[in-house]
Amino acid sequence: MKTILVTGASGFIGQAMVRYLNEKGLNVIALVRDKNKIESSSLFALIESELSDNDKLISILSKYNIDCTIHLAWEGNSGIKRNDIDLQMNNIRNTISLVNTLKVVGCKNILIAGTVSENLILDAEQDCNSAGMLYASAKVSTYMIVKALCSNLEINFTWCRLANIYGMGNNTGNLMSYTIETLLSGKSPTYSNAMALQDFMYIKDCVRAIYLVMQTEKRKKLYYIGTGNYRKLRDYLIEVQQVIAPNISLGFGARPDDKAIFKESWFSIKDLKDDTGFCPEYDFKSGIKETIDLLGD
Repeated sequence: MKTILVTGASGFIGQAMVRYLNEKGLNVIALVRDKNKIESSSLFALIESELSDNDKLISILSKYNIDCTIHLAWEGNSGIKRNDIDLQMNNIRNTISLVNTLKVVGCKNILIAGTVSENLILDAEQDCNSAGMLYASAKVSTYMIVKALCSNLEINFTWCRLANIYGMGNNTGNLMSYTIETLLSGKSPTYSNAMALQDFMYIKDCVRAIYLVMQTEKRKKLYYIGTGNYRKLRDYLIEVQQVIAPNISLGFGARPDDKAIFKESWFSIKDLKDDTGFCPEYDFKSGIKETIDLLGD
């Protein structure tokens, strides 16, 4: 793998992924919707385009011998946009369009980012009313459709089901971003009872894990990308509070419970470890401390 196309390269995970690939000496082609949102000096190529513009992308990408695509572009992965069905359906269509484009330009490998929350859809026992259920459903649908499509097109396909990712540059307003920003502002964040199991992974560990999966010759179709060190959400939030503002109270129970039940088996990184040798380098507290330190720079 020498030349890598990264979609969503200006996003939180995308920018970190690009930096890591550059550090590894790979040729990085960054695909973005707005070229002003990414530093281009270290890039092999920067492409500003919609994923749906097949003709434009085929014309440009055909100039490069792309070994692998890491597909991170996904609009509406946090906040109220997660329940925007038109937006989520468009994400599905865009991913299908990208795969068809890759077939034409001769790219034989694709890794796509999913979410551990997909399991809430796949588990028939769940009675969850989480605000992100449509988002998770769209990810599940994309996984199933694109897996079949890639098989038909003879493209090597791997789905990376991500844990909760945190770190510098996360301005999405997701749970950890919200918690850090609220505590730093001197205010008290509010939550449900926060008793569900979760796994939080530092951004540097996340992109390293994706890189290792990409470089694995006989990789599986599906990997969970996380630390494997799950615990109750409440415990993570208390640890953040102790690092940032131990005197500010956390508003547990101020919001309704979404009834989501995350199961221990969903957080297993056995396949990831066995196939790639990955082990997380950051524990949660060290990742939070580094995030705060970087925010202060």
